[in-house]
Amino acid sequence: MLFFCCKPLALRLGPTATIALAILCGSSASSALAQKVTNAAQVTVKPTVSRDDKGFSLCGVRVALSVGEGKANKTYDFLVTAHADNATAMIKAGSYSHLKTGVAEIEPAPVGFSILEMPTMIVATATKIVPADIPGFSVGESGLLSTMIVMHALADGKPMKFSIRLPKQKVDTAVSFQKSMTKPDLAAYDACAEGLHDRITRNQR
Repeated sequence: MLFFCCKPLALRLGPTATIALAILCGSSASSALAQKVTNAAQVTVKPTVSRDDKGFSLCGVRVALSVGEGKANKTYDFLVTAHADNATAMIKAGSYSHLKTGVAEIEPAPVGFSILEMPTMIVATATKIVPADIPGFSVGESGLLSTMIVMHALADGKPMKFSIRLPKQKVDTAVSFQKSMTKPDLAAYDACAEGLHDRITRNQR
């Protein structure tokens, strides 16, 4: 796969080089669709790392975005992952509202969602969406290269936009945010990403 010769360059490129690499490797850039955009009030960005006896098997980034106040307070929660054995990427996403009682009310599972790196307009978009193993969440496949670029951007704290559409919504809800991982979390993510690349490359030989 072309991704694996390009991947080391994709880790930490400037905007112009990243766009060129994404086009070369088959990634897509997104034009803005009709959507209402808000800024996240609170952002949590954490790495997800899994290993087995062969090394790193899964790397990902989980993000929680809180928006609004009081009765209107909501959290948008998504997880982006890349998997070694089948060289695929996935996005899982959902949302929930916060009630005065302190209980989280899960909203209907989304029918569409994507994560956009705003400086380069490179987007990871979920396709073949199905219900996830968690109520109120859906999961879908995503292009490996674009997903890895977006994951690196999330880890580095680039300006991002998460878009989600719930059933019966005619317009996407979009949340813009920017927050980098802590140094220990970033080190864990970088080690996993490099190990994942090496494992997938070995599997391709």
